[in-house]
Amino acid sequence: MRERWKRGLRRWCIRFLRRLLQRLGHSIPDRSGTGLGAEVVFRRIEAAMLEQRLYLQRGLTLNTLARAAGVNRTYVSRALSAHKLNYATYVNGYRLQWAVHLMQADPQGNLELEEIAFRSGFGSERRMGIYLKMSYGVTLAVFRRRIKAFAQAKNFSTALSASGSANTAT
Repeated sequence: MRERWKRGLRRWCIRFLRRLLQRLGHSIPDRSGTGLGAEVVFRRIEAAMLEQRLYLQRGLTLNTLARAAGVNRTYVSRALSAHKLNYATYVNGYRLQWAVHLMQADPQGNLELEEIAFRSGFGSERRMGIYLKMSYGVTLAVFRRRIKAFAQAKNFSTALSASGSANTAT
């Protein structure tokens, strides 16, 4: 019992001194013991996500991401928290970017939305729709119509400029 009390008191003293030094403007070394700060870990996570396209894996877990980045899951959580993100928001942000890329690459809508969701790493079309609505403020159907309209307008303006240059040449 006495040992537990001593450990508790020691932890309290360390936290107190840490906060005091921070308030006085001193920099505090990273507590991880590895010397890796949250920014370094975040860069490792970003590199792993982009190089290996981990976000396309449907069963991606925090442990898998941590192993790919070469750190443990606690450091990943801390690094994401330092950027005001949680694991799900971070990974699904990448997935949503990929889904938007796929929709823009197929403006005619030949790919089904469910296929786009699965290719992007989402578990379902509904989950992709939820994140799209949170990020862009529109539903999947509205977003898809806008992409199609933009592609048609772009094709029209390209055709118009090509015919305009042909008319000026004659």
